Amino acid sequence: MFNIHTLSRAIFRRTSSGLPQDCRENGFNKAWSAGATMKKGWEMFKGEKGARMLLELATAFAVVKALLPVRIGLSLWATPWFARLLIVPITTSMATTPAPLRVGYVPEHFSTPLHFAQSHGFFSDRSLSVQLLPYPSGTGHMIKSLQAGELDLAIGLTEGWIASQGNGCKDFHLVGEYVSTPLCWAISTGAAREDMKTAEADLKPTEDKTRKLGVSRIGSGSYVMGFVLADQNGWLNDEKDPFDFLVLDNFKNLREAVNGEKADAFMWEYFTTKKYYDSGEIRQIGSIYTPWPSWHIVAHSSLTSSVSGGASVASFLKAVNEGVKYFEMHKDEAVQYIADNMDYSKEDAETWLTTVEFSHDCRKVRPEVVKKTVGILKKAGVIKDDSQNLEGFVKDFS
Repeated sequence: MFNIHTLSRAIFRRTSSGLPQDCRENGFNKAWSAGATMKKGWEMFKGEKGARMLLELATAFAVVKALLPVRIGLSLWATPWFARLLIVPITTSMATTPAPLRVGYVPEHFSTPLHFAQSHGFFSDRSLSVQLLPYPSGTGHMIKSLQAGELDLAIGLTEGWIASQGNGCKDFHLVGEYVSTPLCWAISTGAAREDMKTAEADLKPTEDKTRKLGVSRIGSGSYVMGFVLADQNGWLNDEKDPFDFLVLDNFKNLREAVNGEKADAFMWEYFTTKKYYDSGEIRQIGSIYTPWPSWHIVAHSSLTSSVSGGASVASFLKAVNEGVKYFEMHKDEAVQYIADNMDYSKEDAETWLTTVEFSHDCRKVRPEVVKKTVGILKKAGVIKDDSQNLEGFVKDFS
């Protein structure tokens, strides 16, 4: 409007007779003198100069109103362009980036499909930002982190998850089966322990002596399997635990403890332990297989209880499925990855591959597996709470 006003002024000034004679001579003096519209500050419109100014403003206003349909049309035409050029980049830059999913895992050979899902873009293909967090001390440590809200998802040992849920933990749910085959737990002692020949003979508790079993954490697989071992050998006693459990945090501390006779034995996955048998650092005195599929995936309850969280869990499980499929189709790459990035020889990695079967659909949890595992852990004295509802252990995102 002000630009039109300026233009009209230029036009009027170029024409000497731009105003009627009576307006030039008297302006709007009569109207002003009549006092009908006199207001403080309006004196600028008196006389010929004031009349010209008022007429210019009126003309500019009329032109603006006349051009209103044209202006509306131009605005509608330019709005999408203006939004793409300015508004969208600004709002995009101000949008909050979703926090990455924090995924705990044990950095052993079983984690290879998970790394393939990350490195080959199966997570990013689903618009998932995933932070893989290694937990060398195992499932017990991940349980603590889930309870503290430090993890969103985790892949760990079946017995650890279900034992924790069976004893009242509601911080996470089982959402998928990761490995379908049982886990072979090797039972180890110190290289120079002459008093430890076999697990069946020398770990048996007596009235005079209870053996010290090293574990990573209370509630971990190495802890739970101590009860399963005792159950299978008939060593359970309602009055006391079958072993004196010694919490040692990680695999290195466990090896040092049996060699220093701080612990009598410990249990760890066989292929992870084999290298230390080969080097003579420790010695194997037995083994035990889990009577259930060895690895499951859990999700924190804050994810499983919301629509957006559930969608993230479902997308994560689909990406892990792709990682497993890639693993199965590229065994040579898997062996090389394990040999290059983990503490395994190529030969041991190849042998391990013949013993393991990953789940064909990581989005499923078999109810019969949960029921069987709970029954065994109750019998072994690991689960002491009979009030838990098994259906509440699992959330289905398939």
